[in-house]
Amino acid sequence: MSFSEIGNRTSLSTPAVSNRVQKLQEQGVIKGYTAVLDAQAINRQIICYCQIFLQSKQKSSTQVFLDMIQEEPDIWEAYCISGDYEYLLKIVTSSTQSLESILAKIRSGIPAIKTKSSIVLSSLKEAPSVLDFN
Repeated sequence: MSFSEIGNRTSLSTPAVSNRVQKLQEQGVIKGYTAVLDAQAINRQIICYCQIFLQSKQKSSTQVFLDMIQEEPDIWEAYCISGDYEYLLKIVTSSTQSLESILAKIRSGIPAIKTKSSIVLSSLKEAPSVLDFN
């Protein structure tokens, strides 16, 4: 959305919008800008949400896991969560074979790990964070 369009919606001038955005960036409210990718357009047909529980509480096991998820390009998002599992991964990959390989890598790299995976069949809503200016 352009500064001009935001200005029209908020009754502000384009320079005023630009100044406010600049201030929000300086304050760390706006952390950055991203492109929203169409996974299928880049040959990523499989979306899987994988819940992880590390049964070993050794720091070394946790660090191996954290390093592994940072290094794996098909893990698009990772969260520390509450509940029966500790982590939630969003894995976006090209095939079930690729997914199986990623999950095997995670399981083999860490002793005593419990996983629960769900594959997305269809997307009902995907919306970026957008502020309502009305």
